[in-house]
Amino acid sequence: MRTRIRLLLIEDSEEDAELVLHELTRQGFDISHERVDTERALMNALQKPWDAIISDFSMPQYDGLKAFEVVKQYGSDVPFVFVSGVLGEERAVAAMRAGAKDYVLKGKLERLGPVISRELAEAASRRQRVEVERALQIEERRYRSIFDSAAVALVELDLSSAKVALAEVAKHGLAEERLVEGDELVTRAAEQTRILTANAAAIRMVEAERPDQLVGVLARALRPGAGSAWLEVLRTLVTPTGTFQKEVRIATLAGRPIDVLLSFRIPATMDDSRNVIMSMTDVTDRNSLERRIRAAQRLEVIGKLAGGVAHDFNNLLVVIEGYANFLLDSLPEGDARRNDARAIQDAAQRAEGLTRQLLAFSRRQVAELRVVNLNRLIQEMDQLLRPLIGEDIDVVTALKEDLALVEIDPTHLEQLIINLAVNARDAMPMGGKLTIETANVRLDESYRDTKPVDVPPGNYVMLAVSDDGTGMDEETRLHIFEPFFTTKSPGKGTGLGLSTVFGIVKQAGGFIWVYSEPGQGTTFRIHLPVKAAARESPVSGSRTPASPKGTETILIVEDQESVRILTRRVLTKAGYTVLEAPDGGQALLALERHTGPIHAVLTDVVMPTMSGRKLADHLSAIRPGVKVLYMSGYTDNAIVHHGVLEPGVNFLQKPFTPDALLSKLREVLDASSSDETES
Repeated sequence: MRTRIRLLLIEDSEEDAELVLHELTRQGFDISHERVDTERALMNALQKPWDAIISDFSMPQYDGLKAFEVVKQYGSDVPFVFVSGVLGEERAVAAMRAGAKDYVLKGKLERLGPVISRELAEAASRRQRVEVERALQIEERRYRSIFDSAAVALVELDLSSAKVALAEVAKHGLAEERLVEGDELVTRAAEQTRILTANAAAIRMVEAERPDQLVGVLARALRPGAGSAWLEVLRTLVTPTGTFQKEVRIATLAGRPIDVLLSFRIPATMDDSRNVIMSMTDVTDRNSLERRIRAAQRLEVIGKLAGGVAHDFNNLLVVIEGYANFLLDSLPEGDARRNDARAIQDAAQRAEGLTRQLLAFSRRQVAELRVVNLNRLIQEMDQLLRPLIGEDIDVVTALKEDLALVEIDPTHLEQLIINLAVNARDAMPMGGKLTIETANVRLDESYRDTKPVDVPPGNYVMLAVSDDGTGMDEETRLHIFEPFFTTKSPGKGTGLGLSTVFGIVKQAGGFIWVYSEPGQGTTFRIHLPVKAAARESPVSGSRTPASPKGTETILIVEDQESVRILTRRVLTKAGYTVLEAPDGGQALLALERHTGPIHAVLTDVVMPTMSGRKLADHLSAIRPGVKVLYMSGYTDNAIVHHGVLEPGVNFLQKPFTPDALLSKLREVLDASSSDETES
């Protein structure tokens, strides 16, 4: 099979050109050619593609070396072979130095075919190498573009340096249990593991300016107890195959701590000359969010538990307080046993305070919402706060004028401020400054991104309570709103103060977050939604019944027998006629059987089978106009909405004293009588 070539002949002799063509044809070449003998003709010919160029060395009108220079200036890589009748050694050396591929004497043209064949093969090989190199350059540019523009932080680790570093560690026999002891050695190993390059995302992550600065940042992660992370990196790098994923905490060059997930994979086909790409993912925000979610879930579970416990405990306290009152009433003045009865009352009242705080945290206490101005309430509390926290603490207020109004239970707000003030006092045993601030604020999306609470954008009234006390670390901050969590010594606190604050803020639709560092004091910042287009609620006076006694007929519906018996005794002693039922179904039967009037129904809210609200709905059909007084240790959505009583609902919070029960019942009955008179 003949080899087809395009041949350019630089030859002044047409006869010599024919000899060359004849010889190449004889040796198996199928030739298309052009002959030139001047520089202009050569320059024109070089505009066409050629497979080989054959040139005479010495010509009357043109010089072979000069022709070769012209070819090189055109950047042509076409094989250039001199063919000459007489070519001395000196000229041959000059030709080869100039870059000619070979030379053939005209008297030995049989060499020309093999020379051309060889040069064509080498030219093809050169073109292939150029194409491969060009493809590699394109691939490298594409890889670099992907590497540099990747959103995830990437670094390229030098495998050879990693092996040297691990060998140094292994030489000292550093076992896992000696990582802390040999931490400096592992840190040096980290510094010896070269990072060849890093993309822009990695440089930004560690707040560096150059890729080589990342080595120092990673090495700083190897504090005592954390050296195992880089040791694992090194060990995985030298395994035949392996996948590595490890979360470490490092400090950026600016000193900011961040959580970083390091990960890479060693492929099975990887050889010793290859390097490894390691990704670095900043998981600081993710971890923070997960901690917040876990804390919220934990608080929700604890809140449900606390509400359930408070409900049952309040039923017990009703009985304890009630019988303590009976006992006290039955003992004459001067009887030493009256002190015992009072001690029982005091203990029950302290327990009642604890259950109120549990209900506040679980958001199951009843709130009487009012539109209030925080500044006015804080100013009214000023004289109460100062003696409460002591003379060695300076109370400073910074209250914003024209403060917007908020909707909250004033009693709960007072409890909130007192709890925060007492907490601040305990954090300043040597005295200090307590600062209470208010302000109108507009929160946008950027605020949500910088704070550990998810606050919807909008207008808020900000209440901040700050101290310059001992402060808290991060671990303590994560638990401060949990019931019974306290850093105080035994007997110094119940651990319910801040959980109560949390519940009050949430029940009012607000948000709370705390900033604190050890030795830097603490700031609690509360945001309550603005009550737009509202006027401040007037202060209502308490209504005192003319007499706690009565002669009306009352139906008691209570599933707790001990509470039911106590309530019946209180009402009977006060002159009332009492019917009773353990649940809603029995109550409806009692209503059908009783032919006389029933003036009021005193019912628990949460009962099996039928709630107090459902019972009241049936009552409206059977006995229209009968008043209902609800009582409960906590309320569900039967009579409240988000902890707030529905309009017109009469409610008595458990635990209650006999006097409180009689007063509230009298209030309900008197309201009923006056309504009937007016109608």
